[in-house]
Amino acid sequence: MLAVLRGAISSGQLDDFLDHPEPRQWVGFSKVLLNQLRFETGDEDGRILGTPFRLLDLSDWLDATRADGAPLDHPFLSDKARAWRARAQKDPGYEWLLGQPAWVGDVVTDALFAFAPDLSFVRFSLPGLERVVTTGSTSRTPAELVRILTVYSVVLRASGAGFDPNNRLCHHQECPEFAGNFCSTFPAIPEDFRDCQFTDIHREASREVGMRA
Repeated sequence: MLAVLRGAISSGQLDDFLDHPEPRQWVGFSKVLLNQLRFETGDEDGRILGTPFRLLDLSDWLDATRADGAPLDHPFLSDKARAWRARAQKDPGYEWLLGQPAWVGDVVTDALFAFAPDLSFVRFSLPGLERVVTTGSTSRTPAELVRILTVYSVVLRASGAGFDPNNRLCHHQECPEFAGNFCSTFPAIPEDFRDCQFTDIHREASREVGMRA
């Protein structure tokens, strides 16, 4: 990429572009440079290891499918990414937002509201009081989010991949689930641990996974 850029500068290809006052179309210009690079292949390749280098764009990820043709979706990101792509087709500001946020005006504010995280955690730690407040967006129901985070919490603890034993959302040390910490990312913390639904939600999700398998 740097070699292509150096060649463009030395050949004078950038003279008119650099003479133009800001805002310049840096995002579009980067695409022009990428299209001048030689890649190992232009075909799609589903191998995890040994895949040849090729140029990817957002559609490569959003339109990916499994072997049976079903969409290969991320539980949180895919829907919003497709909505982002649809907006970018109508409003170029969305296409430039991540690369040139200072030049897209109200698109920044619009994106902050439209594409807020599905779930946010705020921890308040005061003398004698510790409380976790969970806030969710309207794109997913609270029950669906709690269910996803329940399964994620158990898999995280069972696999140990990236698991931090000191990371807890719950403060109920007297709870029988506390020591195992399989509920480290379970967000629905009740006032009384005996009212917690973690075990029930996990049992129901496990049963459904077993039936599908």
